Amino acid sequence: MGKRQDNLETTLMTIEILRHIAKHRLTTCAEIRTHLLGLGIERSERTIQRHLEMLSEHFDIERDNRSKPYGYRWKYQSVGLNLPTMNEAESLLFLLAKKNLSPLLPQQVLQSMQPFFEQAHQKLHVDALDKPEKEWLNKVIVAPTSQPLLPPPIEEGVLETLSSALFHNRYVDIVYERADGRVLNYRVSPLALVQQGHLMYVVVVFDGYTDFRHLALHRFKQATLTSFGFHRPKNFNLKEYVDAGHFGYTSGHQIRLRFSTTPKQAVYFLESRLSEDQTVIQQESYFYRFQATVVDTSMLEDWLNSFGDEIWDIEKEEVLD
Repeated sequence: MGKRQDNLETTLMTIEILRHIAKHRLTTCAEIRTHLLGLGIERSERTIQRHLEMLSEHFDIERDNRSKPYGYRWKYQSVGLNLPTMNEAESLLFLLAKKNLSPLLPQQVLQSMQPFFEQAHQKLHVDALDKPEKEWLNKVIVAPTSQPLLPPPIEEGVLETLSSALFHNRYVDIVYERADGRVLNYRVSPLALVQQGHLMYVVVVFDGYTDFRHLALHRFKQATLTSFGFHRPKNFNLKEYVDAGHFGYTSGHQIRLRFSTTPKQAVYFLESRLSEDQTVIQQESYFYRFQATVVDTSMLEDWLNSFGDEIWDIEKEEVLD
């Protein structure tokens, strides 16, 4: 049974090595080893190098010997590792997923799916010609709900390290620049990755503490993956954490919000409700009065102020447990 398991892991490792070798750039043993470690496959660089030498004899793979570390790539005329052929619908799904979900997927998953993304791009941008599936990419988009801002730059390697730590529940040693400019060192347990508009945050527990905090990803100056694992807190629920208003600029408490608005503006609130319990508590020819249970945050205040004179008689009643 042990030998069969070893053979299976060796086969999987071989497939992953072939998938990770690029066609248009050189790939080193160290890069392949890092990729395999992210998938839970641990092998020495020497072992990987022996595999590469063997694979070079049976596949169209060439080695660049000009300088160390040696690099490997598929030969120019090679098609690389053949994958099951996608149809147009599957290709469309892969490209839309890459476009909209890339920041939220584990980096190991993204890396292993890169050959599929490349095949999907080939299918729709080269092979599809004037087919409807190719045109679809120019027919759908996610429009911003506020003034678009460019995302701040993220230090190289930080997202990959934190993604790996999230995937494997491992501690991370970080160098973090606070908003006041102080640069501090922490050891944290990363629990979740949250995208809010153009910014990304990591929900963490600081070593030695039990409360949950979130840190802006662009303020990480460095992140180092440790070999130590941690147990995720049983009382942490990401949806509950977000619903509690932690990303509404400030943590707030639940309130019963009441406000009046014009019939024209009321259509907006009737179509897109503030909460499940939202009700119209008064309706006249010239105004509607709404009531809804929400979390009181600075984001809510800014949102209400954005309507100007279209909303009036705002009341906030604290909801007692």
